[in-house]
Amino acid sequence: MFSWLKNFISQRFSAVRYGEAISNFRQNETDLPQGIVISTIRFNIFINDLPGFLSPAVNSVSFANDLVLWDSAIKKNPDSLSGILNPALEKLAIWCRENGMKVNKNKTVTQFFTLNRHTFTPISSSRERFCQISDSTSYLGCILDSCLNWRKHVEHMKKKTDQRLSILKRLTDLH
Repeated sequence: MFSWLKNFISQRFSAVRYGEAISNFRQNETDLPQGIVISTIRFNIFINDLPGFLSPAVNSVSFANDLVLWDSAIKKNPDSLSGILNPALEKLAIWCRENGMKVNKNKTVTQFFTLNRHTFTPISSSRERFCQISDSTSYLGCILDSCLNWRKHVEHMKKKTDQRLSILKRLTDLH
């Protein structure tokens, strides 16, 4: 099994075919193709020790190659989140450094959910190194917004549906 995996990862070549034409074969530079099942399995094995490394006060869940850290605070004391999440982010930075991982700041967000009219953003020097603050983010195909409503998700799905319907209409007009 190890030999098969090693051969699969190394010395891979690919070409592009368009109609009858085919490009020259070129060696792939990355170790695993994106989107294959073994990529997410390898990622999950790689980060298997991470939840135990983080503070037990912080919840974490991973799916495929996404990791989510979260916690909650009562309305009267939202600043308690800083005292919980900042140390977790510091530990995450240490874990990443020790394991040779880099966090992609463009794909990493901090988001705070609340039903209050006033938005809340705890002060965090740790967070700024890792990510950007967002009032909405996409996770597992759903757009989650800070106000806990579905407006942005529904608008996004409507736009996608309209685009696909437009393509279908053009295709049916051609035949």
